[in-house]
Amino acid sequence: MKYLIGIAGFILLLFNHTEAQVSLRLLVNYSYTDTISAGEPVLLELQLYNTEAEYATIHNTAVRRNLEILEQENSQGKWTQEEYDEEREILENSIKPVVPVTIPGHALLSGLYILLDEVPLGYNNYIRCTAYPEQDDYTLTDNVRLTMLFGIPPEKTAQWVIGSHTVRVIVDSLSTDTAHLVIAPVLNDTEPADIKFIRLGYFYLDCGDPTEALIIADRLLSTTPDFLDAVTLKADAYLVMEDNDQALEWYKKALGLFHLQNPNSYELPEYLLSQIAALQE
Repeated sequence: MKYLIGIAGFILLLFNHTEAQVSLRLLVNYSYTDTISAGEPVLLELQLYNTEAEYATIHNTAVRRNLEILEQENSQGKWTQEEYDEEREILENSIKPVVPVTIPGHALLSGLYILLDEVPLGYNNYIRCTAYPEQDDYTLTDNVRLTMLFGIPPEKTAQWVIGSHTVRVIVDSLSTDTAHLVIAPVLNDTEPADIKFIRLGYFYLDCGDPTEALIIADRLLSTTPDFLDAVTLKADAYLVMEDNDQALEWYKKALGLFHLQNPNSYELPEYLLSQIAALQE
């Protein structure tokens, strides 16, 4: 019996004479469903993974743990030799092969479509943010997934119709399940506008445009110099730009602001501390 874990869509593919199962998962703003207001950016995360290999590894880990328990129980005299040999053989024979599968890179270029309400989005309506295919082949194993991130900028969602929409991604003959996105006429009416700008800044960071993220951070800091999220955004932008000196300086500023604004906090700003430590190595 095959157990399929968290599958959005699947198909059996033949690559290099090896039959393996590749699955797709689609997340909209890191969830299966989300609600935004028109003019807010959208991130689509597409994961491609080898379900059979991932399941085989989970299964084999459990089998090896049972073998350890069997050995312990046998040493305690809980099994006869015949029972022990029989049980051990059953467990060892149940170990599954972990078979990698290779996906041709061209399928991720010419065979990939994003469907909004079952209509393909034109290439000018979204940005390929990360994992743009540059290799001829991609190999998926039990611990290697391929994640592709696509961004729909705010000027595009501003044109979308208010209401409920479906989003699906097709890669060659593979398809994800349908994710759902609701465009609301007014959303988070009481939410500070600055928070929306922070999200926009990280949208640009995720989509490989740290300069735009830096512009947004500076715009926010020009009116609110002690805005902790904007200081952190600026540090993150410099880090993506590989300006480590500036990144370290702004992470330290963010850490100082955190302590100033949270003098009685028992919660350490682990993210800031880890970034500073990494840059100081």
